[in-house]
Amino acid sequence: MIYSMISKTIKSMITTVINPFDGLLSRYFVTLDPVLNSYYQTAAPIVFTGDFEIEFEVSGQDLTSDQALIDSSVFNGLIAGEILLYIDNPNGLDLLICDGANDFTRQTFGGQSVILNSKLNTISVNRLNGVITSKLNNVQLGGSITNSETIRFSEKLIGGGSSRKFNGIIANAKFTDKSGASDVTTTFKLDQATANTEYSQENVFGAEEVVNGDFATDLNGWDNSNSWWQWVSGRAYHAYSASYNPLQQLGVIPPNSTVRITLQHEVLQGQGRLTIAGTGGSLEFQLSGTGTLDFIHTNTTNSDEYIILARQVTVGFAEFYVDNVSVKEITNAVEYKNIPQSARELYSLEDDTWTGSNELVINGDFATDSDWNLEAGVAISDGKLAINSNINYANLADQNLSFAVGKTFEIEVKVSGYISGDINIRQGTSGADNILAINANGTYKVIFTGVGSSSFTVRSSASPTVGDVDSISVREIIEVAS
Repeated sequence: MIYSMISKTIKSMITTVINPFDGLLSRYFVTLDPVLNSYYQTAAPIVFTGDFEIEFEVSGQDLTSDQALIDSSVFNGLIAGEILLYIDNPNGLDLLICDGANDFTRQTFGGQSVILNSKLNTISVNRLNGVITSKLNNVQLGGSITNSETIRFSEKLIGGGSSRKFNGIIANAKFTDKSGASDVTTTFKLDQATANTEYSQENVFGAEEVVNGDFATDLNGWDNSNSWWQWVSGRAYHAYSASYNPLQQLGVIPPNSTVRITLQHEVLQGQGRLTIAGTGGSLEFQLSGTGTLDFIHTNTTNSDEYIILARQVTVGFAEFYVDNVSVKEITNAVEYKNIPQSARELYSLEDDTWTGSNELVINGDFATDSDWNLEAGVAISDGKLAINSNINYANLADQNLSFAVGKTFEIEVKVSGYISGDINIRQGTSGADNILAINANGTYKVIFTGVGSSSFTVRSSASPTVGDVDSISVREIIEVAS
């Protein structure tokens, strides 16, 4: 299956995208820039001799000119079966099939107005028993082509080519041969150039790297150097302790690899920690409550990396269980063409919502005492926004963010050490535009619509406001057409 590309860097995902539930498969896409001649490329020429299906998810930014979904620069060579699939101005989806005799068959399917509705729409072209038809968001479009010849897509260009550069989003393109006993779907080309290679999280995995990650009968395969960890009912158990007692496994993350790491945890007291360590330094992930840790990690070194399970040092004690630890290498890669790093955009499908990981809040994890305008009684300390304010209905911390009118955003706020008052999160200056009013510890996630403001504030309530904000994250959402 062909997938579009993850943007930004995998490294940034490690610190910002940890999925808190089982079974998340995220899909990714990129905005193509016609000025830069952006496009992406399949691994090999595609040839369909029988039934097939071509599918894209698209959102057009501007269709004042023709724009290609599939283009073939050899089309003018009049090779029989070469195809051109594009969005025609003003007629909508068009398919051209060269007949090899200085001519081609053309069918206009329509649908341009829907493609321009600022949503992500699914376009499919199918051949069944010699008849080619098309659907938009699973609704049949008009017209068909009777054609049984071999269909060729030799130049492998998606969203670009000699002309008709696509301006907008193309996501999750897939080309499926349905002529055999089972479907065969084309994949992306692997580019060995590190700077140009990105990975999909809806992916192809290698073999399991962790030995006995499900702790089926014991702790075999793990280094339990202090003999503190125990096997209890099919899980690894860290009994209550204020000492450092690691359970580790070496060599589970191969050199120069990108892997998906998952584990389940139940923390009874304190906090646990997963550490990834190697010659390139270490990364740490806090384990609290009951849940699943699920994230993508890239080992950029020439040496194996290993994983360590232990108590969280900053808390000082822990009692917890761990189960189903898994590390699998992601083996499918895709290639950008003429798309600079700054132009790549990442969105993932979470609970049926396309959410961007292009973080809008600066220093939302409060790692440094910077980027926020702080009022009296508010400080950034120990990785938290510490609030102790007696000023009622006042801005406590703010920064300039742009929330375009009508755009949809997702905010996630984590609060700990709550004592009193309401911690209000607001876009703009009007009370009507309050996004959250928080009066208890926990993680709060809501979706809201932009009102065109350029300010983002943390505000107090009618009574003294005291508590710690651990993190604030805001990301844009793109609506998927239903």
